[in-house]
Amino acid sequence: MFRLFINPNDCQNTWSSGELQRRYGKPEFEIFDSRLRMNARTDFRWEDPKRMIEIADLPIIWFQWALGLMEGHDVSPDSPPSDTEAPATKVVGMYPSDELVGIGEGLQIFKGMVMSGAQR
Repeated sequence: MFRLFINPNDCQNTWSSGELQRRYGKPEFEIFDSRLRMNARTDFRWEDPKRMIEIADLPIIWFQWALGLMEGHDVSPDSPPSDTEAPATKVVGMYPSDELVGIGEGLQIFKGMVMSGAQR
């Protein structure tokens, strides 16, 4: 099933517009201790390539995810449009609970998330 979610053709890898631009990296999946571990990243750059990024420039990165598995149907070129069936969602994987925990300064994240890097 992981192959469905890690196909590079299905991942957006373009830079956003604006002064501080971002791009989402392709997620990586592995089984660790009988659990699914997903690694995701966000890259940042300034519109001006000469400008250096400081830690204070970076926003807090909220990692909220859901993986949707859809079923599609091959359509024969001879089929009339009325016979075409739209893809339908079959399963969605996401956080097992909506419990939020405080991380300081009035900020909250979903329980079970790991924060790494600079602390705010």
